Amino acid sequence: MDGDIDYSRYSRADLKEAIARIDRSRFPINYQNLRRELDTRPPEPERETRPPSAAFLIVCYTAGVLVLNAVLNLFLSAALVVIYHNNAPSDFGDVATHLKEGIFLVLVVGGYFHLARSFRGQFAKTAVGVAFALSVFNLLAARLPRFQTTVSPVTAFLAMLALMLLAAGVGRALSALFGSVGAPSNNRWRGP
Repeated sequence: MDGDIDYSRYSRADLKEAIARIDRSRFPINYQNLRRELDTRPPEPERETRPPSAAFLIVCYTAGVLVLNAVLNLFLSAALVVIYHNNAPSDFGDVATHLKEGIFLVLVVGGYFHLARSFRGQFAKTAVGVAFALSVFNLLAARLPRFQTTVSPVTAFLAMLALMLLAAGVGRALSALFGSVGAPSNNRWRGP
């Protein structure tokens, strides 16, 4: 019935959508009430809704992985000091290192999983950027005297790049397997 809707219960966004859809000729009283209610409401502050840039995401996710690696290395070092202090078998250091690498890889896949779920449209560019940045850090680390191995720095770079791209693919596949989050595809106004 025309004129029996209480528009005071609706948000400003709901009112804007309703005014765009109302048939003014069939419901002139509702239109006037809706217009009056919309005019009495203070304007809502504008919010920044742009997604973060790919460069910002690359920096954040790369920094997160590097911090995570540093924390894991600290825990591993502390565990090894305690273990070697108690005269544990010498091969435990290798086991602990492999365990740390496994945990690190699982957490990196988790980071890519989060990236795929939260920033679906920017996943490919950001994932490649993070993989490349981590590979560069691995290349630089391979050149340090403490970390030098028989593997050439270029091989270390390419191996890390391949591993991170594989981790990104697994994170993306897990994200698709467990579904995505975000706004539903049908955002039609239904009122309160």
